[in-house]
Parts: sequence; C-alpha cells; structure tokens
Amino acid sequence: MFRRAFLFTKAKILFFLLSLTAVLIILHVPSIKHSEKKVMVPIWPMNQSRDVDTYVKSNFLLEPDDVCSKSKELIVFITSSPRNFEKRESIRSSWAKDAPSNVGVIFVLGQYQDLHRMNLALDIGT
Repeated sequence: MFRRAFLFTKAKILFFLLSLTAVLIILHVPSIKHSEKKVMVPIWPMNQSRDVDTYVKSNFLLEPDDVCSKSKELIVFITSSPRNFEKRESIRSSWAKDAPSNVGVIFVLGQYQDLHRMNLALDIGT
C-alpha cells in the first residue's frame, strides 16, 4: 500500500515537472506572429522613408559627416541640449571613444526657441 502511494506521488511530481517545463518552453520560444510585428516609430509617418541619412539632413541644423557609412552596423543617436557641451564631451571621452569600429555615435542637438541663445550655446560648444 505504501509503495503504491509512493509511486503515485512520484508520478504526480514527475507529471507536474514535465508540465511546468513544457509551459516554460512554450513561453520562451518566440511566436511566429510576434516576430512579424513591425515596430513603428511615432515620429515617422507610414509613407516616409526610414533612411537615417535623409532624416538627419532634413531635420537637424548641424549635419554630422558621413551619417550612414556602409561599415556601420549600429548608429547611436544621442539627443542633447546645446548647453550640455560638458556632458557630450564626457560621453565622447568615455564609452563613445571606445566604441567598436562598426558602431557610429552621433550627437543630435535640440533647438532653442530663442536663436540668440542657441547661437551662444553653439559658440560655447565649439
């Protein structure tokens, strides 16, 4: 009797562990439906080109040299206020300096509403 109950309990535990493993595997494996979803960037309308070079040239005052080099696999855009020159310099002198050759780092400066203030901030940064 005791042996039969022990085997029955052991079978329950084994069934529970197998079920738990199956559920975890199903949750971990990405679904085909999820992989086909496209990420939409809220600032880009449906019919606008996602070419980064075109986007940078048409939306920013200062255009970086060679935005989309063919050798770059990843481009990191760092948004910043023109007055945060020291913060940009600390990024340039730390992790951006050691970035791999296939990673580009681009600083994108925001605009002040007051053009005089913006020009002063840009003069300080150069």
